[in-house]
Amino acid sequence: MDRTGIKWNEDEITLCLGLYYLYSSGVVSFDEGATALGKLLGRTRGSVGFKLGNIANCDNPNKGFSNINKLDMILFKRYVDDIDSLFLNIKKILRLDSYKSLDSSILLKNNPYCNNDIESLVAESLVEKEKTNSTIDYASEDKESIVRVREKQWAFRTALLTNYDRTCCISGIKTPQLLVASHIVPWAADKSKRLNPANGLLLNPILDKAFDQGFITFHPEKHSLIISDKIKDEKTIEYLSPFENCILATPKHKSASPAKENLEYHNDVIFNSFVNKKGNNILYPELG
Repeated sequence: MDRTGIKWNEDEITLCLGLYYLYSSGVVSFDEGATALGKLLGRTRGSVGFKLGNIANCDNPNKGFSNINKLDMILFKRYVDDIDSLFLNIKKILRLDSYKSLDSSILLKNNPYCNNDIESLVAESLVEKEKTNSTIDYASEDKESIVRVREKQWAFRTALLTNYDRTCCISGIKTPQLLVASHIVPWAADKSKRLNPANGLLLNPILDKAFDQGFITFHPEKHSLIISDKIKDEKTIEYLSPFENCILATPKHKSASPAKENLEYHNDVIFNSFVNKKGNNILYPELG
């Protein structure tokens, strides 16, 4: 299947967009991805690299190549806030007869939407149970439903890794293995917000846990970090203090910026000392 010189179709661009997110999230390297996808599509590594450059320009006009076509932008806008749907569609595309006999492993690697090892995904979901406060009954729920939860968690993490350039939005740590996709409004509290990047922050494990437990929060408008006055452990205070008043990093896309209503929920429901007994805002009275 040699498609060199043939115009890219929607399915091919969709597969390339999936590779872009895998690459941007640190799952695969640029060279590995471009070479492997080129073989899958019957195109050269350079052709795939050029298309990745077009997509990068859709993502950030200051990067990549400027001569993008209309379909590149249409597909980018379709999926930029819905990575879950993107990888579900990639799964469908790879089942087409034209790809069945080819090596599509580059789009399968670390991609639970195309992973046939259900047992391993169930095991990962069990590990995630405490973190997400999931209401799923893992003893009775069918395995496919559990895998679907895991897939959604993966899509959410991929979106945050991409939007925050694989960097903790407070500490600046860039090691992917030490980055956690934190929900502002918890997973179990609002199903409609589970996959929305505006309901997420990319944090290192300690800041994630502190945020999850209500030891820290963020100003709904200024995005500055606030530390609870209920913390008693001196070492915990010592670790968190340098981050006090630090401003959250700005994500690539405005749509992924933490929503004010989500931060207000975290302040009201999770943060230990946001409201005093009279119901007044004791941390920033201008919002009271």
